[in-house]
Amino acid sequence: MMIPQGRGNTYPGSITWDSVSRFYLKTFDGVSLEQPMNPVDIMNKLDQTFRYIIERTEAKLSSGEGQYSGICPAHHDKSPSLSISIIQGRILLHCHAGCDTNQILRKLGITMQDLFESSPIRSLILQNGNEEKLKQMEYRSRAKEIWDQSIETTDNHPYLISKKVQKHGLKLSEGKLVVPLYDDNSVLQSLQFISHTGEKKFLPGGRTKGCYYPFGGIPEKTLYVAEGFATAATIQDTVGGSVAVAFNANNLKPVAISLREKFPTIEIVICADDDHKTEGNPGITKAVEAAKATRSKIAVPMFDENRRDKDTDFNDLYHNGGPEEVMECIGKAFEPENLESVLATNKLTKVIEIVKEGDLGAHLENEVLPAWRLLKQADRAQFERLRAELRGIRGVRIGALDEALREGGGDEAENRHMADMLVDLVNTKAELFHDSSDNCYATFANKGHRECWELESSGFKNWLSYMFFLETRGAPSETALKAALGTLLGQAKYEGAEKTVFRRVAKDDEALWIDLCDEEWKAIKVLPGSWEVVENPPVIFVRSQTMNPLPIPSENGDLDPLWSLINIPEEERILLLCWMLECFRVGTPYVVLELIGEQGSAKSKTQDVLRDFVDPNQVNLRAKPKNRESLFVSAENSHLVSYENLSHLQPELQDAFCTLATGGGFADRTLYTNKEETIIEVKRPVVLNGISVLVTAQDLLDRTLHIDLPRILKRKTEKEIEIELEENKERIFGGLLDLLTKALEILPYVKIEQEDLPRMADFSYLGEAVYRASGKAKGNFLSDYGRNRTEGVYRTIDSSPVASKLIELLEDSFKQEFSGTIGALYEELNRRTHPEEAWPKSAKGFGSVLRRLAPSLRTLGYKIELDEKRRKDGYHCLIRKVRETVEMNSSETWIDNDDESLFEGDNKKQIQTELEYEDF
Repeated sequence: MMIPQGRGNTYPGSITWDSVSRFYLKTFDGVSLEQPMNPVDIMNKLDQTFRYIIERTEAKLSSGEGQYSGICPAHHDKSPSLSISIIQGRILLHCHAGCDTNQILRKLGITMQDLFESSPIRSLILQNGNEEKLKQMEYRSRAKEIWDQSIETTDNHPYLISKKVQKHGLKLSEGKLVVPLYDDNSVLQSLQFISHTGEKKFLPGGRTKGCYYPFGGIPEKTLYVAEGFATAATIQDTVGGSVAVAFNANNLKPVAISLREKFPTIEIVICADDDHKTEGNPGITKAVEAAKATRSKIAVPMFDENRRDKDTDFNDLYHNGGPEEVMECIGKAFEPENLESVLATNKLTKVIEIVKEGDLGAHLENEVLPAWRLLKQADRAQFERLRAELRGIRGVRIGALDEALREGGGDEAENRHMADMLVDLVNTKAELFHDSSDNCYATFANKGHRECWELESSGFKNWLSYMFFLETRGAPSETALKAALGTLLGQAKYEGAEKTVFRRVAKDDEALWIDLCDEEWKAIKVLPGSWEVVENPPVIFVRSQTMNPLPIPSENGDLDPLWSLINIPEEERILLLCWMLECFRVGTPYVVLELIGEQGSAKSKTQDVLRDFVDPNQVNLRAKPKNRESLFVSAENSHLVSYENLSHLQPELQDAFCTLATGGGFADRTLYTNKEETIIEVKRPVVLNGISVLVTAQDLLDRTLHIDLPRILKRKTEKEIEIELEENKERIFGGLLDLLTKALEILPYVKIEQEDLPRMADFSYLGEAVYRASGKAKGNFLSDYGRNRTEGVYRTIDSSPVASKLIELLEDSFKQEFSGTIGALYEELNRRTHPEEAWPKSAKGFGSVLRRLAPSLRTLGYKIELDEKRRKDGYHCLIRKVRETVEMNSSETWIDNDDESLFEGDNKKQIQTELEYEDF
């Protein structure tokens, strides 16, 4: 066996030499044992077992890392399939043909013990008094051997099925799931085994403290830390992002500290177990300790009244309330001080019960007073409620509590001092300003670039806490942070300048700008004919914690790989590109994208990939918003509004999406106030998906681009799509930018006749430019867009039971018309149908539906005239088939001016305006 030559090399796994050719033993932890050896000694003491195996298997050196390949004696194939190496002082054997290690040893005539105990490395360790280190090396070696011999599991393991989570890289050994435990150097230290019933055991002797199992990728914005694998997997499956399994409550703090050192500026959220039936609630208590030690937030599962005694974690919450409840609780992560006020309330409530039972001094115990002080600072209203309840107990002298709190309080002055320091830090290192809606911001320099955050965002608070730490080597109190923030908000509003801020896309007099959302805060400058990545752009971008970075665009742009990642029919692809490029513009109304397809048509994956190239987010696809407020709050924190798996859109939500796409606001009473209003004013692109048609309101239909997704004949795995996306995303994004710059060059020269201009005029001009930049002839965009809009009208009619029955009535009629009262028409249609949930309940409701359908029916060739004034017998209408359908290439719909009208004078009026509609 050859002695390694040269300096700075490494003997396989354990022995190195220094600059004077002295050999040292190095453990896996990087600790050198103080016993130098020269090369001759190493050769003389080399393990006889290792050399014996090399000779028996005719092994040859296969890599510079000390790895040998030999012929496995346990099967008849003479190819070199046996890998032989020494790692951590142990001989490792692995047959790539699948032979068991014990089979190989029997053929060689040696035992498992021979692979380790005959090594000179073991003797060196024992000579230096490192028996415990030797044990840990053995445990690590055993863990690695089991892990290497374990097989990949599937999502069909009974435990994964019962928990409704994915495998996330786990392996399988003897029917049990295997979870690896890594230290902060990514060294495998131990293993956890989970049976099909959920019983968990660690590898005996292995290290667990400070070790964790990370998955979900390298954290970019937020890192979630949870106790158990199922809890962490639920969070990753639901919210996305990076997670780490700490394995138990006591390990939360060591793991969080290790991760904070590795990622000093990232947001960490400790996802606590609520051990509400365990004394002291260790799940929450230890989570608080971890969060306070690492400037992290806490998320706690909030259960409803159906909570079972065993429900403690986010996986239990997923089973009880679904993914929406998990996302909501994670989204409401808060500072540990706020959680402590909840714990303080719980503790004091129990203490008051003890006082009521006769112990009139229980509330003055030394271990109780800190809870009173914390609650008084964090939640004064709750403090006063409990104090009043205590005062009402006979025999209690409330003055005694007040005296005790005054004697031991003492930190009010310290909080004021901290708050003053925080304000001074911001005034020294940042610029404060506000926008036209009086939202307040700070910009500051960080690592060679400038950042902008809202003052009330966690991004700003994290930066300010870090600046305080650099200044004092300590952490500011929550009370001081709140006080400082109040002062800074006032300074930004009344002393700061008013400036315009942008989210993801911006525009100035020279160019369009796209925020890459990378760590260097770079942006893309887009001009007609060119684009470039720019550091420190002149426009001000603001971000939320959930925004993810766009790919770095390649100068060799190519859009072709995009179509193998998304399921879009070929005839709709350029229309889709028009929508994507419109998302990068500022100041124009946006078109709503509606993706419809049967189950398994990759609607959500298509939408997910599209968002990755427009406005990537930690949660690319969101569940249906609960109400208008939820929709506008979500829109305020991202550029692209994206909802998936919708089955029905109520009229108020269709109104809201219409307002959102073309620009508008939402106003509501500010929480915890009587008169103040909170106003959210935004304009955002929107994408929706579902199995059946979602957009039925005419006003929203005119603003919608609808694409039907075909059934997939050849499927790809999620992993295949991820690999393909990773390989091509930079070229695809570069191709999008190339097309955008070409379209912007052509745009000033696009002319569309007024009578041919659709309702979404700005989108039509850009669409025509994109088509011409793609080599299409003049007018092709208007033709395709008109066809898409006409098909949308047909879908609206098909989805309306009233429209279907009305057309059926007219087609059956000899004159193909109806004239009379709306009530009579309602009764006639009632006789032709069986009442259903969507059928109007009254003639008045029927009239509202008829007015809403009028624009669509006119497009399909029906003349509709509705009486505006009531006659003695009611409101009259005339409906007549006058022509065949014409594609919607203009903003007006042709109306037949037949002289045979029932209407005279003031009674003759076509209802051209779009009326507010009802849901029947």
